Amino acid sequence: MAITKPTHWSDWTELPVLALPSVKGYELYEAIRERIEYLFPDSDTSDLPSALEPMLEEFNPNEDYKVMERRMHDAVTELIPWYRNWTSDDARLWNEADLLAALEEDERLEPNPYFLSAKWLKQMFRIVNYLRKKEDIISITWIDEAESGYTTGTTYDEHKAMFEEAIGFYTAVIQPGGSSSGQIFGSSGRPSNVLYYSCERDPCSSMSPFVMALNTLKSQYSATKYTIGLFVDTSGSMGMSTIQPAYDNFVAYINEFYPTSRLVERTAGNESWLIWTKEYIDQLSFNFEFKEEDNV
Repeated sequence: MAITKPTHWSDWTELPVLALPSVKGYELYEAIRERIEYLFPDSDTSDLPSALEPMLEEFNPNEDYKVMERRMHDAVTELIPWYRNWTSDDARLWNEADLLAALEEDERLEPNPYFLSAKWLKQMFRIVNYLRKKEDIISITWIDEAESGYTTGTTYDEHKAMFEEAIGFYTAVIQPGGSSSGQIFGSSGRPSNVLYYSCERDPCSSMSPFVMALNTLKSQYSATKYTIGLFVDTSGSMGMSTIQPAYDNFVAYINEFYPTSRLVERTAGNESWLIWTKEYIDQLSFNFEFKEEDNV
């Protein structure tokens, strides 16, 4: 079967068993490469540990799978102690025993020399998903108003509680034409980890509130390199044009003054902004990463 280079994990249940080597094997290969490139972004073969060097080669679907599986297995063995367990109190570096205990696995499986083992493939999938990076995330959301049923019902309160529990840093929301913050916050008020700003609309000529939000949010980190997420409501009475030209000027400002930071832009087609803001924040981690390990 013809396959294209994957950019994220696909659903296991949608694939026939015979497609696992070409599809899931390719995804695993790219997931491992993504984690190598994060640790060694500008490296050549002279910089890499020897077990990682072969992973510089592009995936070849016609290669002997026994060779490729051993290459991936050895690379992951090398990568494990490079990554930290961010859920532990001291964020200690992983070792294989601790990682297997976290997965509730009794042993590390080896590649089968005769055929592709689905058990090995799934364990590798789970191990790689535990090799995560710690992001210094700056998240800014633009929304002018939410539906009255969202802000006056119990749904908002549930979403607010979820957002406060799930997001462990401050984010910002900017309201174009901000006449009343009650149009986006429910009766229980603003989430404790959300900062509120307002700006002009139709047109929005000044990016000052955007820069102010950025400067305030970056102060919670000691780093100077960030992952910056810009999330815009484009449903109902608002679109990208609502916050122009200030938005484009702000993007140019970020690219000029934060050239080493990662910039991610997203739009949303509904007004349940706490939900899609969280979903977009979750996506600011590795492309090949699930938050729930029971997807396998």
